[in-house]
Amino acid sequence: MADKFIGRTFTAPKERCSRITEMVLRYVAPDRPLRILDLGCGTGEQLRDLAMALPYAQLIGVDISEANIQANKESRTGLPFNERLTLSAADYMDFHSDPFDLILSDSTLQNIDASTESLFSK
Repeated sequence: MADKFIGRTFTAPKERCSRITEMVLRYVAPDRPLRILDLGCGTGEQLRDLAMALPYAQLIGVDISEANIQANKESRTGLPFNERLTLSAADYMDFHSDPFDLILSDSTLQNIDASTESLFSK
């Protein structure tokens, strides 16, 4: 399944990023230090939006497409939140990290080649 994502980039529309950030802010205080994972982060637009709204959050993005990760790295030079943002090109089921306070995913879970049970237990 990962082959169809090779060399392609995916960017969430700004309006959708804003909506998701608004939903997150309903449940978390902006001054709280959080570890947030965006699963299937694409080019990282959602993480950028969250970085501006949550100045103490560590933001991690995982995407199967190396092209997405490269597009993000090339476009974020000089942004004030760079030190809080980490993106990795990886299959989520093989990705290892410390626990997260919040995991979000938009239009991605159906593309992960894993059973629902194994995906959510991870």
